[in-house]
Amino acid sequence: MTDRRSIESAFPLKQTSLDSVHEKNVRHGHISTLHIWPAWRPLAACRAALLATLLPDPETAAERRALCETIGGTVRQVVRKTKDGEALAEETVGGILHWKREQENVAVLAQFRQRIRAAFGGRAPKVLDPFAGGGAIPLEAMRLGCEVTAADLNPVAWFILKPVGWGDAGTPTSFPTMKCWGSFLTPTYELRTLRTHSGKCSIPAASDKLRSSI
Repeated sequence: MTDRRSIESAFPLKQTSLDSVHEKNVRHGHISTLHIWPAWRPLAACRAALLATLLPDPETAAERRALCETIGGTVRQVVRKTKDGEALAEETVGGILHWKREQENVAVLAQFRQRIRAAFGGRAPKVLDPFAGGGAIPLEAMRLGCEVTAADLNPVAWFILKPVGWGDAGTPTSFPTMKCWGSFLTPTYELRTLRTHSGKCSIPAASDKLRSSI
């Protein structure tokens, strides 16, 4: 066992890129729909980066390849219809990076949590994100069983992070919890008054209004 991390030797870059691009098109049930954040990080990229950073380097080429495939799966070519006809495209098979595949492969995710704990002496590692923004990294760190501390100077980011941080390790906050948090804040801070004529939330106005809640 060495102090060298997996990310220093091997990383499922191709799989992470493909699944991150796919995730950008997801609109239903994704945490990014809580608020339009200017620098949102795909959950697939955060999950892959955290796993590769927390897990030790397997040290052999075969083990590194196996780890990358367990995280990101394998890549295959498929034929997809386009407005100009058909075209070859790439997609991932297996792994836990593709949207909702972490729910389909719960056993694999649980094994990763155990491996992470084993790499840190049987305890959950502590992850700090001082510029957490929309909460993608804290959310994925929690999913991997880490003890997470997240912070941000932007009050809107704080507002988004609050319900994300209420989930137990490995089980991020559910929609009912977020709805409860929103129901509490809406009458308290009159968030409906922060909306512009177009119906979208005004970030500067929200920042001024939410600053008093910190």
